[in-house]
Amino acid sequence: SFEKREIDQRLGARLSSAEDARVLGMEAAHDGRFEDALKQLRTALEVAPQGWEHRERVARDVEAIERWKS
Repeated sequence: SFEKREIDQRLGARLSSAEDARVLGMEAAHDGRFEDALKQLRTALEVAPQGWEHRERVARDVEAIERWKS
């Protein structure tokens, strides 16, 4: 149905946005740009749908960077 396709498209867009932000965050962390990394990783967590496969890891990465900064 049209509604199901629309829901699937929105889910796909959220997954894609979350994955893009996760990759950018990991690249920033690798380069030592921890503020940028936090921003991107937090964005990934915000836009990711429920059940996102990387949620737990990204949340742990955010916590680790925050601990390191303080």
